[in-house]
Formats: sequence, structure tokens, C-alpha cells
Amino acid sequence: MKTIHLKEIISNIRIPAWIILTLWLVCSCVSLAPVNTSFDSAKTLNKGQVEFSGNYSPYYLNAEDDNGNKVTEKVNDNFGFRFGYGIIDRLDLKFRYERMLPRLLEDKDVLDGVNYFALSPRYGIVKNRLAGGLDLGLYTYTMKQSNTSESYFFISPKLAFTYPSGKKFDLTLSTKIDIFPSDQETIWGLNLGCGISSDLEKWALRPEIGFLKDLSNFSYYTWFNGGIALVLKFNPGKAKSQ
Repeated sequence: MKTIHLKEIISNIRIPAWIILTLWLVCSCVSLAPVNTSFDSAKTLNKGQVEFSGNYSPYYLNAEDDNGNKVTEKVNDNFGFRFGYGIIDRLDLKFRYERMLPRLLEDKDVLDGVNYFALSPRYGIVKNRLAGGLDLGLYTYTMKQSNTSESYFFISPKLAFTYPSGKKFDLTLSTKIDIFPSDQETIWGLNLGCGISSDLEKWALRPEIGFLKDLSNFSYYTWFNGGIALVLKFNPGKAKSQ
């Protein structure tokens, strides 16, 4: 994801030097962090099973200032939902939308927010333990001053490993690589989350923490994220033995 109209942004507002450098190196949406959360386990939906979830996640940027000191600031709040459907046993498909709201004053002067769309097929490699998927998605936004719209396509191969996987609790480690073909940029994300419920086949609260690194500038800055989702499942059906 390349810098969005960087010269236009700098000429109209004052931005601290470390944020300007972050913009130059990474930014698709000023200093906003890309979506990293998954709020999921490695267990795929059964055939005919339906899932709906809503989530909230804050993101923070940790980078060096002009004096070489590490500074951490909140950069965006995300609110979103996801719909999923079990196509066949071991294969599901999910659609996700998030609204990304900037929190730095410099960013709020540039845009109101960013829209995130993703379509995600996922396959259960090892029953209830390991799943692989591929996000196909788009970031879109409109610049305030120029009233111009931009969009960036991305693909994200991902893996999720869950252990244990019980009826009331599971723990999931997930990782992904965001690839932006138009800008030859690659971002790596890692998350640790869990599911808490009286019956995970019906509903779950899923808290999660994680971080993101730009692989081309690995040591300079890091995004951190947290969040929580409420996941509801309907028509549980029965999975065939896998």
C-alpha cells in the first residue's frame, strides 16, 4: 500500500517527523494500521452452518521520534461485522467489513475513515486444529481536501492453529501475510486469541491481541492491536468424520 497523496497531506497540515516517515514507508491510510484481527479458531463451519459476528478493535503505533525515543500512540478504532457459511465440511466462506476510524488529529484532518472489505475461503487442514485460508480484499477511502477516492487490493494467505479445542474454551494462534500487488509491499501479522462460551457451537466471546510488522522495514515501527468479538452460530448441523 503506497503513501496516499503524501505531498498534498504534508503541504496542508503539520505532521510530526516520525509520522511523515511512517507515511512514506507504509501508509495506505495515513498512519492507520491495516486490519490484523481474526476473531476465529481453526475449526471450520459445518456444511450449512451460518455464523454472524460483530467486533471492536483498537490499534496502536510504536515508532521512534526525532530524538530516537520510542513513542506509542493510538492510531485507529475499528468496528466491524462478519458473515460466514459452511459450504461443505472442512470448507467455509466468510465476508467481513470493518470501518476504520482515525484517532490522531493529523489523520482526522485528512480523512474520516477507511472501509475494509474481505472475502475469505478457508479449509480445515487438520480437524479442529489447523486451518488455512486466503483473504481477498479491498481498502477504500476518500481524501477530505481533494475529495478523491482511492482503493487498494490485497491478498492475505493465513494459518490458524487451535489447541485446546473444547466445548467451552479454545486458544488460537494465527498468522497472515498481507500482500499488496500494486505496491510490492508485504506486512506480517500475528494474533493470539481465545473463545469463551457455555457452548462454542452456538456462541462465543473472542478476545484477541496481536501485532503487525512491515517486512521491508522490520525494525523501525510496530503496530499493536487488541479487540473483542461476539460470535453467533446457527444451524450447527453435523460434520462428517474428517
